[in-house]
Amino acid sequence: DDEFASVKAVSSWTDALKLPACDVSALDPRGRPTAKEDDITGPVYVKYTHKTFSDGAKEADAYLTAHIGTTRGVTFNPELPDGNLRMYGDLPLVLFESIE
Repeated sequence: DDEFASVKAVSSWTDALKLPACDVSALDPRGRPTAKEDDITGPVYVKYTHKTFSDGAKEADAYLTAHIGTTRGVTFNPELPDGNLRMYGDLPLVLFESIE
């Protein structure tokens, strides 16, 4: 649930699903960029987004922010070449740890 575990989860997810890796940015409660070590403590919310463009180029983005809700997990939103939106939410942080 903390920042370190969440960043590790994003890495294990992208590795397991063969998606582009990216840095995880931190956002304050108002959605502004912040220094992770200064402003984010306790449980966090993580969102990773991946897009594949028609020319085959790939782009990924991930952010984390403090999370005060009762749910825990990863919201995963890959955009694949077929153009359909997919969003999967509150999946376990450790979903892919057993295959690493």
